[in-house]
Amino acid sequence: MTLHVKDSGTWKQAQEVFVKDGGTWKTCADVLIKDAGTWKSVLYQAGSQEFSAGSSGTFTVPAGVYTITVSMIAGGGGGSGGDDYGSAGGGSGGYYQNYSYSVTPGQSISYSVGSGAAGTSGTTSLKGGNTVFGALTVTGGANPVNNNPATVGLGGSPGGTNGQAGNQSSGSCPAIAGDGASSLWGTGGASGDGGCPGQTGSNGSAGTGYGSGGGGGGNNSTGGAGAPGRLWLSW
Repeated sequence: MTLHVKDSGTWKQAQEVFVKDGGTWKTCADVLIKDAGTWKSVLYQAGSQEFSAGSSGTFTVPAGVYTITVSMIAGGGGGSGGDDYGSAGGGSGGYYQNYSYSVTPGQSISYSVGSGAAGTSGTTSLKGGNTVFGALTVTGGANPVNNNPATVGLGGSPGGTNGQAGNQSSGSCPAIAGDGASSLWGTGGASGDGGCPGQTGSNGSAGTGYGSGGGGGGNNSTGGAGAPGRLWLSW
């Protein structure tokens, strides 16, 4: 929406609006008009922006914008590696979808976008990175601890889902690994092939898209990486 004025018979877009206050002309910070029952700024222009994993900084709210629609997801958890059994898949990152976020024009809002967790073959448990926009935070999906296939990768908050469990006991033949959790914007990684004790199965696949978990590794293998987070803004 823009404000136009007629100048010498031609409609032109107004760049600034002035009002007289106490005998002095002053610039209006904004002008609102009622449109279908809703007050809207004449300075408003629709727009959108998105940010990839690993990015961080400050977003400045455009002129005339009082509400931003935010969709965001944290990084997915990586899959774990198997040790004479198939291991579990990673959880998906927490998310918000089409969240209505109140702002003021010119406001500076800090943001950061989480990366996906790497798949593991050892006992280290990794977690996808959190994604943050102002007061909103979504947490990354968890990477299950190796040597405990029943401990699945947990989904991040809010809304993330758990990865699938692998074999429940050591020495199972063949080993059965768990898939990574899917997200709204991605598909969980497939589990690796099994193998029997003393053999080596295949690695789990990485999650695709955004925020999904990596697949668990087969026997004596490595889990797949979780998918990266993302941040989308529109107004």
